[in-house]
Amino acid sequence: MAFPTSFLEEIKARADMVSIVRGYAEVKNSGSGFVCLCPFHSEKTPSCHIYEDHFHCFGCGAGGDVITFIRLAGRLDYPEAVRFLAERVGLTVPEDGAADEAFQQKSRVLDMNKAAAIFFRDVLLSAQGSGALTYLQNRGLSANTIRKFGLGFAPDGFSALKRHLNDLRYSDEELVTASLISRNNAGKCYDKFRNRVMFPIIDRRGHVIAFGGRVMDASEPKYLNSGETVVFRKREGLFALNFAKNAKTGRLLLCEGYMDVISLHQAGFTDAVATLGTAITAEQARLMRQYADDVIIAYDADGAGQAAAAKAINLLGQAGVNARVLQMRGAKDPDEYVLKYGAAAFEQLITHSGSAISYELNKLRALQDVSAPDGQAVFLKAAVALLAKIDDDVITRPYVADVAKTCGVQSAVVQDAVNDRRRNARKYAQRDINNALIHEAGKSPKERAIRGILAYLLRADYAEKIFKDTSEADITAGFYQNLYSELKKRLFSGETVDDFALGSAFSAVEMGMINAIRTEGALLPYTPERLADYIGILSKQKTRSLADMSPGEIQAELEKNKHSQ
Repeated sequence: MAFPTSFLEEIKARADMVSIVRGYAEVKNSGSGFVCLCPFHSEKTPSCHIYEDHFHCFGCGAGGDVITFIRLAGRLDYPEAVRFLAERVGLTVPEDGAADEAFQQKSRVLDMNKAAAIFFRDVLLSAQGSGALTYLQNRGLSANTIRKFGLGFAPDGFSALKRHLNDLRYSDEELVTASLISRNNAGKCYDKFRNRVMFPIIDRRGHVIAFGGRVMDASEPKYLNSGETVVFRKREGLFALNFAKNAKTGRLLLCEGYMDVISLHQAGFTDAVATLGTAITAEQARLMRQYADDVIIAYDADGAGQAAAAKAINLLGQAGVNARVLQMRGAKDPDEYVLKYGAAAFEQLITHSGSAISYELNKLRALQDVSAPDGQAVFLKAAVALLAKIDDDVITRPYVADVAKTCGVQSAVVQDAVNDRRRNARKYAQRDINNALIHEAGKSPKERAIRGILAYLLRADYAEKIFKDTSEADITAGFYQNLYSELKKRLFSGETVDDFALGSAFSAVEMGMINAIRTEGALLPYTPERLADYIGILSKQKTRSLADMSPGEIQAELEKNKHSQ
């Protein structure tokens, strides 16, 4: 969808870059600018720099304007990001009558999901859903909690939801795409969810994006979740985050199941969330970091739950989140614990929850007979490896002392071993950085020239000379050629070429690449002499012999000649 330039300029004027980023990460002052832990990759040291009109992460390369940031942070397409920002700054989106197919499809799926959620809720409250309602009541849920979470019931049978949504003029093809019905090999369509208590999965903006369905007996699978759709990616969301984001506790309680979360919310723990039918992912860890400094892992007490807790600790640590582990005794999960012992007892569990480091050290300690020298040696080596990953002596000092006591050695011995391990890690990390710099320097002269010329065009500098002395044929790589052509079209027609203007023509990832070209270009002065060098390199490339070309360049030349015949 094309938006008027004046409208985009108004968004740019009103949307403060730093304020927008603060909605997704903790922003800190850094000299003349601001920095934060990058929301788009896991890191412990802030490498994402925020400027007045753009951001750039020196860790993963993400960058661009405020629209690009929202596209990446919210997993939105361009029209959705513009609409989100317009609403944020109090602007009404002008309608030009042009239909944006992707936006319309997402809107259609969200409408279907909303209609399905209402259907499931109404069935639960009808005579047909009396058994499911009794089941939820027996699980200790109040009428208010059932209503708050929009719980429902998918009736038994194969076409109740299908018929209802067909009557609302949604086609079978649309319902399959939305993962509300399924199609068998014979082409017959039937309801995906049958005879299950239904849990709507709601995103941070209040949209129903998917469903989880639970059986009320011992049938398998116990839980059935929506498949991925244009509005739902299970790796990227959290159940009940739409409520938990407003808790203002500075923490999140991470559970395994929907019922755990709902029971905790009913008991007053409104910062509880759960993953969506999968083990925790790096994307979910980074999402939690946007809302909390601390995450308390409240997984089931069984072996599988504790193994999952170990994975969660690692991913949360990589995302820069302080993780603690809740130890439950006398109950298999938070839902059962709260029902048996009450909210006050659960609060005590939270208060006394151990750090992730203690949890991991205790696991290592339990694997060995630390009363024997051999067991102490194995434990010491593993503990040093664990503590060396945390590059902060203030945090690790008490654990160093604890390990030293277990192994019967001086704390200095353990600390020296940890320091040695850290030094080796830094040495390997620097080697990786050096390799990356060598790779960057290894770009061919032609690619460096192309990127330099594009940087000039992104500033709208010397455009007439560039287009006189170069053409699309000189820009052989696909992305570079597309950018060159788009800039040429816009500059010839008098349009702007800032990120707001280009955002509709390129993906969020490509906008990051464009931002990298801008950032690289700004490292040197924009002089006529520098531009002449770039153009001269491209001119020399035109007359190069095959002997001077790389295999990739030869292939590109052959393809170009083939198409010109």
